[in-house]
Amino acid sequence: MRVFDMARPKVEALQETTEWNCGYNVQNHIYLVKNRFHLIAYKRQSDGKVIKMKKPMQFYTKGRSFKSLKNVDELFGEFL
Repeated sequence: MRVFDMARPKVEALQETTEWNCGYNVQNHIYLVKNRFHLIAYKRQSDGKVIKMKKPMQFYTKGRSFKSLKNVDELFGEFL
């Protein structure tokens, strides 16, 4: 039997690397997600501003590509 630590959810920063072939400019942001399915905040590519969600919202990765970033504290320290 496997025991999960529910008190400390896994929080990670994901850099979107999706190649958008749609004819217009789509920016790939850096996302702060909890347990890979709940968006907590994101950092805009255009100006670096961090946008915090009022409450975690569902985060879908289907059809998109991401790489995990190691410097979560540096990127989102104030939100952790």
